[in-house]
Amino acid sequence: DKRLDLLDLVLLYDCNLKCSYCTLTDEMRARSGLRSSDIAGHIEDASRKGCKTLSITGGEPTLRPDLLPIIRHASKHRFTDIKIQTNGLLFAHKSNLDKAIEAGLTRVGVSVHAYSPGNSAAYEDCTKAAPGTEQLMLQSLQNLVESSVSLTVDLIMMKTTQDSVYDALTSLHKKGVTAFNLWLVSLTDNNADNVESLPKITDLVPTAAACMDYGRKHGISVESLHVPRCLLPGYESHINHPGVGKNVKVVTPDAVFELSDSVLSGGVKADCCAQCSFNTQCPGLRADYVQRFGDKELNAISDGS
Repeated sequence: DKRLDLLDLVLLYDCNLKCSYCTLTDEMRARSGLRSSDIAGHIEDASRKGCKTLSITGGEPTLRPDLLPIIRHASKHRFTDIKIQTNGLLFAHKSNLDKAIEAGLTRVGVSVHAYSPGNSAAYEDCTKAAPGTEQLMLQSLQNLVESSVSLTVDLIMMKTTQDSVYDALTSLHKKGVTAFNLWLVSLTDNNADNVESLPKITDLVPTAAACMDYGRKHGISVESLHVPRCLLPGYESHINHPGVGKNVKVVTPDAVFELSDSVLSGGVKADCCAQCSFNTQCPGLRADYVQRFGDKELNAISDGS
């Protein structure tokens, strides 16, 4: 078997938030999660293939009562890079974070959804959360910044957030966050009919560029996911297509597949892409995006600069 670079475990689909743009349907949330014995088997198999990097996602993975044993099992089997992708609420209580770090956690990604500085209603309206939930998320970020783990904050790029993403990024940087991902909302599953949530990428370029310029100025990481390099000229080094050039195994409650086969990983290219210097490094646009806006925004980069 070929070497495995990353094991991505989607433990469950359930979540303690219900974000306006979430792709998880109520039926998906009600499904049983991965069995603990299956999780252990996938970890052991990945370890035999030389994998040392684990991503634990959901749904909300911190809802799993066996989360700490899962982390310990991965650490026991020579995983040295163990990440949780979370809404962060559990880690507002520092003791929970301390236990996860002791078990072997090394990285955390926190989705802050529609966070808008000074406007807690934006976050709570988006997440359908109770008043005060935004403060829990911010406390979680403070705990993570002060801890030994590596923290990345994920900012969602959609119609209702494109005017607040820059302020969110700069505000959170001032609170100590030094790495950000810009995620493009997707029109899949539960969010398939919410077509107004998805803006044209060219309309997002000024915001994305401003965030990346800020990152350059302050020496922090700002990366864009799911956006081809040709749509952000001059910022090619800030583009990240997870899974490109890597062997990534994704395990969900429904299926096991390679990340490159995911509907969220692109897969649709225009005729001009064949002439682009980044063709082999770019998976193209997502099908849901092309269905909404077509592929006319794409423009091959001929010199690789």
